[in-house]
Amino acid sequence: MLDAGTVAGGATICHLWSTGAFEVFHASSARVAVSDVDGEAALRVARELDGSVATSMGLNLDVRRKEAFEEARDRISASWGRTDIAINNAGYAKRAPVQDISVQEFDDIVAHQHAQRVP
Repeated sequence: MLDAGTVAGGATICHLWSTGAFEVFHASSARVAVSDVDGEAALRVARELDGSVATSMGLNLDVRRKEAFEEARDRISASWGRTDIAINNAGYAKRAPVQDISVQEFDDIVAHQHAQRVP
């Protein structure tokens, strides 16, 4: 069986694109790990794919934390043994003129874009 483990951004960031990708993989008999900084949203999407959550799982994953990647990897490995496909769809932005973005908001945007990794 082909396994698809998403790295991040599965439930709230670009939800329609991610959900479409999950549906295609799942319909092709892949087990799908939906991950997002909003763990509850990730679990909701996983349940939409498979109500029993036997062939899908929802994971809380903040791309800014290396430990979160390791925890997600370990949970996928413990459940399914391996990951064949990893999709990183995480992102963060603020729609505002640059002069209206605080230093903290700018740092958060940069952190999301540059801290994405696969352990």
